[in-house]
Amino acid sequence: MAPASLIPPAADLFAGHLGHLTNSQEEALAGFRDNLVKAELYTTAKDDAKASHDDPTLLRFLRARGFVLSSAQKQFSDAEKWRKEHDVVNLYNTFDPVEFETAKRFYPRWTGRRDKASSD
Repeated sequence: MAPASLIPPAADLFAGHLGHLTNSQEEALAGFRDNLVKAELYTTAKDDAKASHDDPTLLRFLRARGFVLSSAQKQFSDAEKWRKEHDVVNLYNTFDPVEFETAKRFYPRWTGRRDKASSD
């Protein structure tokens, strides 16, 4: 077991995550959304349609770049470009469920969604 000094306080484990944001982080999230809308990389929720990306997803990019909006937007833009180039949405929607379960045996974390701290 790790010494108590190496285990961060419970509050720190959730820092930068939805429901545990500082005022400046909330402002950064709102600014990030606005910037992505202007860059046509994000669509907001309207009527029956959901937003193109949820807040936890946007926060992953912000946390990965220390809440620096320009850096997070570059990473987000690059990720979206890669997803389009590799037709990820179509692949995800047409992937055979049996093959998906088989692949998870070999790549149990292949769906990723990990940040630099290896947390979801």
